[in-house]
Amino acid sequence: MTLERKTRAYNDRRYGRPYIAKMVLANNKMEPIWGTWTGQNGTEGLLILDNMEPGDIYMQGQRDNRKMRNSAPNYYLLGTDGAVTKAEAYKLLSTQLSPEAKHYEELANYAI
Repeated sequence: MTLERKTRAYNDRRYGRPYIAKMVLANNKMEPIWGTWTGQNGTEGLLILDNMEPGDIYMQGQRDNRKMRNSAPNYYLLGTDGAVTKAEAYKLLSTQLSPEAKHYEELANYAI
């Protein structure tokens, strides 16, 4: 399924381009798989993310060049479109590990 989110026009001298990414768990770290943004700097656009399934977690944001603390992305759970925190996103991703990955994770815990 393809996820599409509209973006509003913005001051391109203050803000960077909007971004979107599907979040996956790799080596116990959340890693982004980047989507695309169609639009011109400062204008409306469309964020596009392919290969999404209900229950996937994605992040969406935009950099604020004036106040970096306002640049933190938002995390969402597809299907509910409810915002989740980064910690909740990590916890959800870690519970979605495949049985094979969980088996290797258990073996790693017993390694000397």
